[in-house]
Amino acid sequence: MQELIQQSLNQPGELEQIYRKSPAAFASAFNDLYPSLAGNPIADAWHHRLKYQPKNSFEWGKGKEMIVLLLIVAVSGCCLHFPVWFNWPAESFFEKYLSFIGFLPIAVYYFFKRQMTIAAFILPLALFLITWCCVYFLQLPPISDMDVLRNIHVPILLWFIAGFVFVRNQLNNTTSTIQYLQHNGNWLIFSGLLAISIGLFTIISVILFNMIDIRLEMFYEKYLLRWVVGAFPVFTCYIILNNPSLVNRISPIIARIFAPIVLITLFGFLVSLFLNPSSIFKSRELLIIFNFVLFAVMAIILFSLTLRMENSINQSGKKILALLALLTCIANLLALSAIVYRLASYGFTPNRTAVLGANLLMFTHLSGICYALFISVRRNTSLELVENRIARWIPFYAAWVAIVVFLFPLIFSYV
Repeated sequence: MQELIQQSLNQPGELEQIYRKSPAAFASAFNDLYPSLAGNPIADAWHHRLKYQPKNSFEWGKGKEMIVLLLIVAVSGCCLHFPVWFNWPAESFFEKYLSFIGFLPIAVYYFFKRQMTIAAFILPLALFLITWCCVYFLQLPPISDMDVLRNIHVPILLWFIAGFVFVRNQLNNTTSTIQYLQHNGNWLIFSGLLAISIGLFTIISVILFNMIDIRLEMFYEKYLLRWVVGAFPVFTCYIILNNPSLVNRISPIIARIFAPIVLITLFGFLVSLFLNPSSIFKSRELLIIFNFVLFAVMAIILFSLTLRMENSINQSGKKILALLALLTCIANLLALSAIVYRLASYGFTPNRTAVLGANLLMFTHLSGICYALFISVRRNTSLELVENRIARWIPFYAAWVAIVVFLFPLIFSYV
């Protein structure tokens, strides 16, 4: 599609015909291509046309793409049935390999959708294989700190590898990195709404059939559940990538609503915490919850910025996000102090070291975003600097997660 657009760029009639054949595919390919075409009058005109044109059509993709999707879904469903077919312990199997069953099919779909060459896909595939070998061959004591820590970080690492495919192995491509974050924000919203809808439909169906003495839940669990779970992640990606405007209007609204709510909540929590600062130093559970809150707020900030980047956040929106970033930096400093205190008091453990590294990364990253936001507010400029700060730090997070997955088991001798 991108080659067709480039070839027909100086032929407006031909370009219009390509668009009318598949509006969603054209819009997706053109948006990916536009940064290299900016300045061309025809490209600029199409950019503004696609940006402001209402899109009500729903695209199911072409036949070849649907066949690829069905094959991916079939393989995912079969993998989820392995514990049943081979009498493997289901709990330990899903604990270690469910993330592979989720993210590898998504990466394969990205490979097809982003029109990568097989040679380019070898490196991400090798990274998946290396990670799987690490999990399979480097066995850790069950329910140990290191085992739990690795099980938490492996899905995050696989998410980064899938993103590596999405950006076509170009880590320095800021635009594609921002698009990947936008895509994930849209995916979270759409998949959440779809999961709620499926759940409500299932509950209503089960209740109705139970009224006539038919145990429909047994049928769902035995024949449908694993296939639906296997299809869900890649199917939602398929829908969003073929219909980029499907949740583009909803996501910024949700971000606009949640940002001030999170700001007020975080401010109230910090005030309460400062009135009793010793609690976070003494309570391990509170420190864990506090760090989860920080990571969640960090995600909200990133998604709020990336989801609304194309909608030119106004000054009030910038101020809210700048204050939220500043409060999160302060909270991060408090968390770092508590972590350093516990390290000094009780020594290094895998969990404390992992959280320390993640918090240091997050604090440094957030400080840069906060600075860029305040510059943008003061000068009333675009968010290009913020966008660069967001995208350039993603590989550092991926590197830290890889260190936790591959090196921590060796460094801490299977603690």
